[in-house]
Amino acid sequence: YNELDRILDELSTIIKSIRSLQQQSTEDFDQFLIQCQNKNRELTQHRTELQRARQAITEVN
Repeated sequence: YNELDRILDELSTIIKSIRSLQQQSTEDFDQFLIQCQNKNRELTQHRTELQRARQAITEVN
């Protein structure tokens, strides 16, 4: 076990850490995208409801 082996082991550990961080970031980003899509769906539904309400008010007036 010499200096080169030690350095290679350290590099291997660092690479594993980086890959883990990349995976975690991807999962966090995917989760964020899902939340945005859900909110968009919710707001789109509310917009349709508001348009119907406006139409009903216009018809009453």
